[in-house]
Amino acid sequence: MNKSKFILIRHAESEYNLAARLAVNSLNEVTNFKEESLKIKQDESLIDCGLTQYGIQQCLESTTKMSQIKVDIVLVSPLRRAIQTAHYLFRDHPNKPKFIVVPFLREMLSSSCDIGGNLTSTMNEYPQFDYSRILNTEFLQQYPNMWTMEYLQNQDQKQLMKEYIQQQSCDDLNQRGPKFILDYLFQYPPDSVVETFMDTMNRIQQAKIELSFYRNQNVVCVTHSRFLQTISATQFDAEGKPKDGTWIKNCDYIEVDI
Repeated sequence: MNKSKFILIRHAESEYNLAARLAVNSLNEVTNFKEESLKIKQDESLIDCGLTQYGIQQCLESTTKMSQIKVDIVLVSPLRRAIQTAHYLFRDHPNKPKFIVVPFLREMLSSSCDIGGNLTSTMNEYPQFDYSRILNTEFLQQYPNMWTMEYLQNQDQKQLMKEYIQQQSCDDLNQRGPKFILDYLFQYPPDSVVETFMDTMNRIQQAKIELSFYRNQNVVCVTHSRFLQTISATQFDAEGKPKDGTWIKNCDYIEVDI
């Protein structure tokens, strides 16, 4: 089977990236789960957070480089920081690419920022993006902010999360549901087991199949660090954690054969 080269971009600096770094007094990005502040990981205000001003500036400084790449389609994670990155990087691209939001590019679910609780407002702010690939059920059309639960790889965890949320008193699921996802995620801190490394590895194998349908097209993807590290890895431990793979800095990219 012929392979094609895909450009995979990591989102620019997010509010979570900044908060995580400041919480441990680090000048550099916090890349190890065990070094992250549990308080920041559980911070409700960082659910589906966007870019910092510096993150926006990173995008603007990269537009010239991106304009030299032929792009027909930009596939984007549904998380706000990725959608904003795609917007600022490619809104003035000479090819006027299509923007398509796809759930398989989302980040590993481990922190507040990985819960897609702002999709409704993001859709209103960036209506030029095609959201049909994510809002493909009646439930999600009614409750767009609950897409994180609906696209969990582990079906057992998905069912347990649904049951947990159903037990809560909630008169506005679209608005309050993402907070219940966060509560479920950290029932047993400090280690989240809702989405394991093995779940993520399996999901990204499926993502490769999805991407294979775009072979021979000029496609760029905007995604996340754990996704990028996993899809670029060649070795994994028994738990599915990458032994190698590339850690991509904010607003940087790699090329991957798929």
